[in-house]
Parts: sequence; structure tokens; C-alpha cells
Amino acid sequence: AADLAALPYSHFDAASGVGGYALHFGLPMVVSDAGSLPDLVTDRESCVARPGDEEELRVKMERILMDNALRARLERETSVKREEFGWDSIAHTTMEVYRQVMAQ
Repeated sequence: AADLAALPYSHFDAASGVGGYALHFGLPMVVSDAGSLPDLVTDRESCVARPGDEEELRVKMERILMDNALRARLERETSVKREEFGWDSIAHTTMEVYRQVMAQ
């Protein structure tokens, strides 16, 4: 069980399996401003911390865990990101690329 996922990377080059799981389970996340991690959240102000800034990470995590309304909003907003990064969206985007290439 978890109320929040933290992805405190200092450097990030690939897709996040942990981020995908957090989206699947509707968990709010606090992520580092590294690579594409900020794309996993809807509220940069509440959910994105500078890489290596442990205090900022702690403050953002604590705020989400202590503010029930904020946490509930972030949990609802994970569905937007879950849809954006879901297989249906990926398939649709891929088909659009194929259609554009075929039309040329």
C-alpha cells in the first residue's frame, strides 16, 4: 500500500516503470525535474522538485501527504496521465504517424 510515489532521480534517460505503476494505481507522484519525469504529473508546482534537492522533495511529499484535498485532486488527475500514456493512446498516435507517411 502507498499514498504517494517518489521518483527522486538526479539523472534520467529512460521510461519509468515505477512511474507507470504509480499511474496505474492512481498514486500522486513527486518527481525530479530530470528527463521526461515531469511529463508524468499534471501539477509541476506541487509535484516536481529540483534534482538532488532533498529538502524540496521532502516538503513537496509532506504537503501532498498532509493535504487531503490536494492528494485527492492529484489522484484524480493521474487518470489524465494514465490515458495519455496508455496503450490506446500509443496505438492511436502510431496509426496517425502511419497514415501521414502513407499519404505522402
